[in-house]
Amino acid sequence: MTDRTNEIELGIITEDFVQLNNSSRRITTASTKGEVQVTRGRRPWSPACERFISTIIGDQEAKGTLAAACQWYVGFLEVKFDEVWTTLLRNTLVGLSTDSPYPQGPDKEVIYRFLTSVARLLEQKKELALSDFVDDLDNDELLKESDEDRSCPKQLIFAAIGWLSALYQPEKNPPEKKLRVSRYLTTAQEESTLFESKTFDHFTRNLEFDDQPLVRLLRQFGDLIPDFKGDPRTTQAPGWDMSPFTEHIELSHVSFDMIQNFAKVRIEWVDCLSMHLEFDSRTRTLKVFRFPSFCRIMCRKRGKESLLSELFNAHYSSSFTTSSPLSDSDHTSEFFREVLLSYRLIFGQQPRAWKAFNKAMKQWNKSWHCSPGNAPDADPMLTLLCGQSWEDDAPRKVYTEINAEDPYDHYIPHVNFPFLGQRILEVQNFVKTRNAHRLSALWYDRRNISFWWTFWAVLFFGGVAVILSFLQLVFQVWQTVLTQKQLNSNG
Repeated sequence: MTDRTNEIELGIITEDFVQLNNSSRRITTASTKGEVQVTRGRRPWSPACERFISTIIGDQEAKGTLAAACQWYVGFLEVKFDEVWTTLLRNTLVGLSTDSPYPQGPDKEVIYRFLTSVARLLEQKKELALSDFVDDLDNDELLKESDEDRSCPKQLIFAAIGWLSALYQPEKNPPEKKLRVSRYLTTAQEESTLFESKTFDHFTRNLEFDDQPLVRLLRQFGDLIPDFKGDPRTTQAPGWDMSPFTEHIELSHVSFDMIQNFAKVRIEWVDCLSMHLEFDSRTRTLKVFRFPSFCRIMCRKRGKESLLSELFNAHYSSSFTTSSPLSDSDHTSEFFREVLLSYRLIFGQQPRAWKAFNKAMKQWNKSWHCSPGNAPDADPMLTLLCGQSWEDDAPRKVYTEINAEDPYDHYIPHVNFPFLGQRILEVQNFVKTRNAHRLSALWYDRRNISFWWTFWAVLFFGGVAVILSFLQLVFQVWQTVLTQKQLNSNG
């Protein structure tokens, strides 16, 4: 921090969705006062919170959509603090009050200092094990004395890594001497709803891997870190003339209106980034990560390492599933950028898609106890990216700040979506195999837009022609009847 005052912009909340505006809401960072002062009723960040945010965003300047994303993230974390206050926090960290039912201001200062230490270890040191985290934090006198296995500190650090990576959501009240990932779907009609996942193999593990590198520990739960399926040396643009044998992503097949209205696929909003765009054809369920602000925070400038670079690169260096080596450069930020671009692909590129999202959101808000729109930790950037055209000012600002290229109607998976391309193709192939058996399905089936226009034009003009022919026949019959009556009256 310098002594000069930096202005960082936040978004303003409209009735329908949040729009990030350049001038209407600002927070002023005054380093001499050691706090972030926020106008329009938002409380200032504490010094410890401010240092934590600085650690998370690195050398980025906190302005525009990044400032709004950070503001959301602070609120998100404090929801998590409340959830694990009595089970993990209060009895583990030094300096916390033991008689308060919820963390107070001084308590949050302690928690943010703890998170900052975990984040720095995660970013700066290689091949750390869970027990190494405990040793470092214990040396810094942040942890209370614990049992011989130090299970409570390990459970808390495991939870903190989940909050900092979003690869999993830790259990609020894990069993004694175990690590557990939450299996409950937060955006469901019932709070006890369990989700099914191809990403997770296990949800509970013993502490036997606490001395192994963090990457190995995470692999005990499943494939939580996304695999890179592209060639890092490839630089072709989305519109590049691809080989006819290369399977490509077609916008008309993966837009939300086609997925929901034609293929009858249900969206399941999830808190785990590792499950983003996981598709289950049996249940016709597509999982979508509901916290795009987190991805915005993790997007660093191209070539710059992010908070999770060491973790991701350790996975790639020891993984046999990655099709191309990534040792020459860090692609962690590219993954988070790709997640943001997937919202544009599925929801933001076509008017029918984002209009369908807005219509569905109304129903979700009514049916779910914790919809992506009105949850305590709801992310306003979700409705911004999914409920508007990408060309509108607010979404375009997000994509401009992450240096995204303008969209196309076709994409090359291993070039444009090297992390998520295979999952997107699974959805596309499912849509391709669907057949329209009803007239309503034909209306939504716009996979071939030329055929769609031809079919409905023929149906419309053919229908008009049939109606006119029928009216002409009726007129002729009526005329014949009148003629016959006239002849009878003359006779």
